[in-house]
Amino acid sequence: MLQNPKNQFLFAFICLKEPSKIYVVSGRDYEGKRRVVVAYKGGFGSVFASYRDKGIDKLEPRKFEALKAYINFEDDKFEILDYDTVAILTKSSYRCLKLNA
Repeated sequence: MLQNPKNQFLFAFICLKEPSKIYVVSGRDYEGKRRVVVAYKGGFGSVFASYRDKGIDKLEPRKFEALKAYINFEDDKFEILDYDTVAILTKSSYRCLKLNA
């Protein structure tokens, strides 16, 4: 596999044998600018989004913009994933596991 030093890999998938779970994998960000956040809100469920930790062209970063409509970051559970981590999201919670390198 070739590594592009300009990109991070992030992907999510659902296993057909476990359709109530979403697996989110946060890979290495070679620029050090992009992160992944997972969150849980009671009555709503678990969500995830990617965001830029550093702005583009001297602009301020737009952290958590995709989740602000769903999550209250003072009251709801959330976590910024380390690189090389998988998060398993369900309707009632999420959990994170570090991948072995």
